[in-house]
Amino acid sequence: MVVKQIDQNDDRFRLLDRILFPAFDPFFAKNLNRFFFISVVLTILFGLLLFDVRISEGGDDSSYLLEAMKFSRGESFPSFHGAFYSVMIGWLISLFGFHLIFFKSLSFFFLIGHQFFLFFAFRKLISPFLLSIILLIVSINSGIIYYGSQTYTEAFYMMLQSILFYLLLNHLISKPNDYRHFLSSWKQYLGLGLILFLLSTTRNIGIVALLAVVLYYILEKKYWPALFSLTGFLLFVLPYNVFKRLVWNVRESDLNGQFSIVLQKDPYNRTLGNETLAGMIERIFDNANIYLSRIFLQETGLKSSSYTGTSFILTLLISIIILTGIILAYRSDRKFLRPVFLYVILTLGATFVSLSQMWSQARIMIIMIPLLLLSISWALAELGKFEILVFTKAITIIFLALIFSSTGIHTIRKVKNHRAILKRNLAGDTFYGFTPDMRNYLAISQWAAENIPENVKIGARKASMSFVYGNGREFYPIYKVPFTATHEILDSVRILNQTAIFINDLDLKKKSRGPLLYMKKNLSAVIAFNDAVYSMFTFKSSTVADSLIKILSVPAIHGVDQFRVTMADELRKSTTAFVPDRLLNELKANNVHYLIDASLRNNPLEKSDKQINTVKRYMIAIISKYPGIFTMVKQIGDNDDEPAWLFKINYDKYK
Repeated sequence: MVVKQIDQNDDRFRLLDRILFPAFDPFFAKNLNRFFFISVVLTILFGLLLFDVRISEGGDDSSYLLEAMKFSRGESFPSFHGAFYSVMIGWLISLFGFHLIFFKSLSFFFLIGHQFFLFFAFRKLISPFLLSIILLIVSINSGIIYYGSQTYTEAFYMMLQSILFYLLLNHLISKPNDYRHFLSSWKQYLGLGLILFLLSTTRNIGIVALLAVVLYYILEKKYWPALFSLTGFLLFVLPYNVFKRLVWNVRESDLNGQFSIVLQKDPYNRTLGNETLAGMIERIFDNANIYLSRIFLQETGLKSSSYTGTSFILTLLISIIILTGIILAYRSDRKFLRPVFLYVILTLGATFVSLSQMWSQARIMIIMIPLLLLSISWALAELGKFEILVFTKAITIIFLALIFSSTGIHTIRKVKNHRAILKRNLAGDTFYGFTPDMRNYLAISQWAAENIPENVKIGARKASMSFVYGNGREFYPIYKVPFTATHEILDSVRILNQTAIFINDLDLKKKSRGPLLYMKKNLSAVIAFNDAVYSMFTFKSSTVADSLIKILSVPAIHGVDQFRVTMADELRKSTTAFVPDRLLNELKANNVHYLIDASLRNNPLEKSDKQINTVKRYMIAIISKYPGIFTMVKQIGDNDDEPAWLFKINYDKYK
């Protein structure tokens, strides 16, 4: 069956068009500037009502500030995700000092800037009705507005993104495929190169913008504009890389470290190896489900923030609409929409490939909401030009109306809930509004910064947050327990010509303390399987090893070869192994004399036994060989109120 496009002179079409779009575009075209002004006013209004003077529980925003401070002091070049945002904040710190509210206010202005350039990018190119509604939705979207008072990169990135499309769609898209126009357009290509450079160095995903622009020109067979765009980008990125190498001795690209993490099965545990092809395909489908059928709906108000489900059908539907949109963009004369769809598809694709499913962060999707709304709405409206699909115009109106109303209701609720928090924070109650686990963690960070001597370091899971609330004192970050590959541990025994015995921890716990403490000094590693944990003891003499086993009278596996044979099935599966001496020596080498442990929630919205226990596991790993090495110095919070603790490391106890 051939789908026939509707003749716009057809009486049936004119009737349906009047029913579904009753003078929408003429009305919105006449009042477009007014709707834009209203959207800016609403952005400012809700931005102020929802302004958050606190650092977020996520910690990435404070990490940008920590990197900026270290850059301003000349200590290091930012290495946390995209570097440029921290570089920019670092320059401001050098000029004006460290002022948290000032940096947060910058994001507020970036958000308004995004609104301006989004309007000017599309005001002459898409339906005034679609543009007006999308601007209004963005202006009252609490998820987007949230980043207008945070030191995350979202607001800055969204502004750069809208500037990109303003330059591309209004000044460069119609350039001919010849080199002569460069003389009159070089400034525009230079501006485009600058924005592409800033996007790629603000967030690693920003490199997709360059790919989308170059790919668009190549598909249009405009090879000269493609070359000029790439050259404009290189004019900024090459000096930037030279600057990093010569001044800061940074030789690795911003993308290199991130790419190696992308390939890992677990981003926090390299010993589990790299993802397989089947695992990568599963990751793509899982992420598509998470971001399209859950987070996108949550951030547009169609689902509650507590919603944890996904829908393959909905994911498939959204994907089909977007892919149909790019086909329609290439079928029609709407060339300006082609790079938009390319950018949306490439960004979503790169996101689904590169991110571990365990992250599922809303901020990943926030930057795409305006363009996703535009792409989906335009595609649905364009489908309505076909006789059999004319009903999709009604769906477009219903879709946008639902999002506008649900977003507005959700934002008003947020304003009501946030009012008391903002009032108390501005009155000086710094920790009000945080959950008990975070409040206790930040309070003990502040206490430690004020009471522990400056000449030693304090280890913490969220070191950047401790830095902000610890009055600028730098804490030692403990983001993960440094695991060692099991085969490396076993191979080292053979290389050192040692005798190794392996004992199940369940058997060790049954034995008396005396002989066990004597053996602790020979504990070299702990190897954990899915349902068993083995301690590996190494000795220079096999005679000593045999004697101790007889004294302990416990079942033991003698030798590396026997261990490999006995545990062959388990070793083929995932294992984790750590070396207590390595962990302790790492702390000692970095002058860490104190550790902060806390009851940090795994899910900030829910108090449960599931906690971020990185520091606790780090300490337990060390205690397995050095019992009693930690002494509690301070506890903040009652035992049943998610407390935080400060521990001293007694290095002198084990010389």
